[in-house]
Amino acid sequence: MNELPNDKIRRCEVYYDSTCKLCNSIVTHFSTKNTAGKFAFIANNTLKESAVEGYNTQNTLVVINDKGQAYAYSDAVLTILKEQGGGYLLIYYIVRAMPRRLRDYLYKIVARNRHKLF
Repeated sequence: MNELPNDKIRRCEVYYDSTCKLCNSIVTHFSTKNTAGKFAFIANNTLKESAVEGYNTQNTLVVINDKGQAYAYSDAVLTILKEQGGGYLLIYYIVRAMPRRLRDYLYKIVARNRHKLF
C-alpha cells in the first residue's frame, strides 16, 4: 500500500472484487477522482487471506475508514460516496434515506449477479 501523501489526509481502504467488471469500472471511476488520496483501492486477488475479519472480500465491497471501522454492502458504498464529497453527497443522502435492509437487499442482488450482468 502507498504511503499517505500527507499525515492530515484521511484515507479509506477499499477492498473490492478484481474479477468483477462492474467493480473494476467503479474503482477506475473513483480512482480518477481520488486526487486528494482519500482512498487506497486494494484488489482482493492480492490478498492471501481476507484482510477484513468477518467479511468475505471475494463477495462484497469492504471499506475500512481511517479509524479502523469496517463497512460492508451498502454501507461501504455510502462511505465511499460520503468521503468523496461534492456531487456524490446528493446520491449519498438519497440512498441513505432508504432503510438499510432494503439497501443491502438490492446490493446483494447486484453482487450475486454482477458476473452475469457485466
